[in-house]
Amino acid sequence: MLLSITVLIGVQAAAVLGVLGESGQITASSCVQKDGGKGGPYTLCEGRFVSDGAGTTVPLAKVRYPGRAGDDIPVRRAPWGTFEALDDSIQQKAKQSVIVGLLLSAAIGCMARGAFYLRILK
Repeated sequence: MLLSITVLIGVQAAAVLGVLGESGQITASSCVQKDGGKGGPYTLCEGRFVSDGAGTTVPLAKVRYPGRAGDDIPVRRAPWGTFEALDDSIQQKAKQSVIVGLLLSAAIGCMARGAFYLRILK
């Protein structure tokens, strides 16, 4: 169970950090303000996704982005099909640091637990 959680965190971290997935851009055809419940309101933009290298296109891609129609939004398409806007702000860098820290602590915990069990078996 702990290993599967570590793998899940690792895949999510790799997608957020830009290691997994496909980069490209969405040309926003419309952007609409949405109520986000606990997370508060956000802007949802939709438009055509075009990848940078593979030539992949998605006619109707949606991404959370504080923009307006006509914007070219740099995004990364995660392996499971969702789109994340690329952001170089300090807040995004802090989020990435937290994700990497969680991934490392989970990996170290798995290794320590495995070493403990191997020691018991000897």
